[in-house]
Amino acid sequence: MVVNVMLASMAKHGQQPRGTAAGNHVYHVASSAVNPLLYGDLFQICYQYFTRSPLVNAWRRMPILVQPIRFRDNMEQYASDVETNALLRSGGSRVAASSEWLSRRAHDLRAKTVEHIVHLGRIYEPFTFYGSRADTTNTEALFSEMSAEEKLRFDFDARSIDWMDYFTNVHIPGLRKHLMKGRGSV
Repeated sequence: MVVNVMLASMAKHGQQPRGTAAGNHVYHVASSAVNPLLYGDLFQICYQYFTRSPLVNAWRRMPILVQPIRFRDNMEQYASDVETNALLRSGGSRVAASSEWLSRRAHDLRAKTVEHIVHLGRIYEPFTFYGSRADTTNTEALFSEMSAEEKLRFDFDARSIDWMDYFTNVHIPGLRKHLMKGRGSV
C-alpha cells in the first residue's frame, strides 16, 4: 500500500507544469481512522491462529497450548508478565533439587527465552502503545480523485484490509518463517 500511494502521488504531482511550485504533500498510509484493528480483535486472531497451528516444544515435540491473550498497558508490565509466566511454567525452584548444574542451565535457558520474547515485544512497542491516529485526509482525497481503473491498479484503500486474512495468511506465517526462522514449527 505504501508503495502504491507513493507511485500514485508521483503520477499526480509529476504532471505539474515546469516552474510550478510543487509544495509539500504528505500522504499517510494508515487504517486507524477508517479500518482500525482493535487490540481485542488482534489478540483473538492470534489466539485462533496458534490454537489451530501451535508452536511446538523443541524438546518434547509437543504442541504449546495457548491461552487467550491479556492486554498490557505498557512494555514494563508486559516484560514483567513474561518473566513471571516463564518462572511459573518452569516450576520455579523445583529444578534446584536435581542438581546445581541443571538448575543453572535451566535458569540460563529461561532467561534467554524471556529475553527473546521481550525483544519480540519491543519490536512492536511503537505500534502497540501508540495512542494517536494518523490523518489520512490527503491519501483518501488522492484515492477519490483516481479513475476506477487506477483504483483497481493501485488499490491502497485501507478500508479493504481484511485483518483476519492478513494476519492468518501473511503476517504470522512470515514471522514464523523469517523472524523465528522456523523454530517452534513441526
